[in-house]
Amino acid sequence: MTLFLLLVACPADSPESKPAPEPDQTTESTAPVDDTAPPADDSTAPPCTAVVTGVSPADGSLDVSTDSVITATFSEPVTQAQFLVEPLVTGATALAPDGLSATLTPDAPLADAQDYRVAATACSSTLETTFRTRLSWEVDVVDRAYVVDLEGSDILWVEPPGIGPLFLAYLVTDALIMQVEGVESGMIDAVGTAAVKEGSDFRQYVCTAAINFPPISFSSAPAYEVGPTDTILTINGADIPLYETKIAGTFNEDGSAVDNLVVTGLMDSAPIAAMAGLDLCTFVECTACPDGSDKCVYLEVLDARAPWDPDVQVDPYVDPADYPSCR
Repeated sequence: MTLFLLLVACPADSPESKPAPEPDQTTESTAPVDDTAPPADDSTAPPCTAVVTGVSPADGSLDVSTDSVITATFSEPVTQAQFLVEPLVTGATALAPDGLSATLTPDAPLADAQDYRVAATACSSTLETTFRTRLSWEVDVVDRAYVVDLEGSDILWVEPPGIGPLFLAYLVTDALIMQVEGVESGMIDAVGTAAVKEGSDFRQYVCTAAINFPPISFSSAPAYEVGPTDTILTINGADIPLYETKIAGTFNEDGSAVDNLVVTGLMDSAPIAAMAGLDLCTFVECTACPDGSDKCVYLEVLDARAPWDPDVQVDPYVDPADYPSCR
């Protein structure tokens, strides 16, 4: 009997040469790391594309309550919003549960008769608006005329000191009147004029034009200041320029008087010197006038209380040419 032996060689890396893993063993592979690749972006938040669609109070609003909150609305839900208010207003900002609006509740009431500018921002969208608050002081002083009796016991000639009696001796007028023409949208409009006294009554001096002050903010009510404005005061046919004329004071509680009413201005005294032969610069310090004269005198008159006179009414458009006695 003949026997044969068959030898078979297996490659060293043949699977059959490796022991099978135990049932509880695992295998893993590590991919090569590219150190030059940018880090992966783990952000999953969508871009913010909301637009600010409106702001309340609406742009251009007037007479807005000083207790108002400021609100902004958005085209789609947002997670945060910002308000910037000028003049500065601090307060708490709250987002609605649906994210479609936000409110700014001021820490304190807004100022009276104040212009505000609001910039509401969400995402990259900003909407700017302006509004004006109402005047919460509600005393009606429109059409009331307040009389400054230049010869009254409560009159103080602050500047120039002691000039009052000398100055009044050359005037044909005895008083000044300030009449309120209107109070609207936080603005006050007033007219001033000279007056004469007949017995115990005052009336407008029609031989000089009234001073129509431009409307000005009444945000500090009941305190106010109208002016400055330039005008001409006609006395005995002489035109006396007045520059930077202002009237300021504080209405009392019921509007029956103006307390601490102050009238200031720069008066060119040259026409008085020509008319009456009185050079005020001999007695007081003079300064240069805007018209080139070197005889301007700074005037400041204080009336502790200027009462409302119901019997006085000022015509803001009086024309001295209409009165023969003025010629």
